[in-house]
Amino acid sequence: MADRVLKLGIPAGSLQEATAELFRRPWWIWRALMGFVGIGLFAYSLPSMSRHDYSLDYYVGREMGWRREFMAAHPEKDYLFVDNNAIIWITHLVSGTTVQQTLDHKDKFIFNMQNRTFGAFYVFQRYDIDPSTGREIVQKEDDLGPDFALETHWERRFTPLTVSRINRILSVKPGPTTPPPRAASPLEKMSPGKREQVRQEYFDQMVRRLP
Repeated sequence: MADRVLKLGIPAGSLQEATAELFRRPWWIWRALMGFVGIGLFAYSLPSMSRHDYSLDYYVGREMGWRREFMAAHPEKDYLFVDNNAIIWITHLVSGTTVQQTLDHKDKFIFNMQNRTFGAFYVFQRYDIDPSTGREIVQKEDDLGPDFALETHWERRFTPLTVSRINRILSVKPGPTTPPPRAASPLEKMSPGKREQVRQEYFDQMVRRLP
């Protein structure tokens, strides 16, 4: 090391003295340096990690992006979409209505199907997964009930205990609307803390079952 220093024109003794001088700096300089490191950690690193974690958990926003993927894959826009977030379809020039409006005006919906007013009819639904049985249960606000025959068209899993699904509506049974069953999902009966615990346990089981 000394030879390298001498080749650069820096006496070895000067390097040793500079190093010793560095460690003789007042204590407040070291505290200031540590403070700058801490500020960098809290001002940049932690918020960055937090934003990444939030993006993983905020599945509603990711579902919105998924809807846009559907629109990009179906540029003809000649379909009617039933979705409680119908506004996103309408703002993208796609005909949209809500689940409740569809149930309240089922006769008009059937009329549009019979007269082929639209090229296709779709519904967005979110399903909860019963952690004890693995059974998928449509969330009650997205449930069209037994009068509507559906076929899975697209689906994606954004969280361990929810499945987001775009179903194609194949047919609708005429007559008075049969109200959807109002049985609560097992998750709805749990407190937020208990739901998070169940989700984490279910996720851990999924990871352990991976090959």
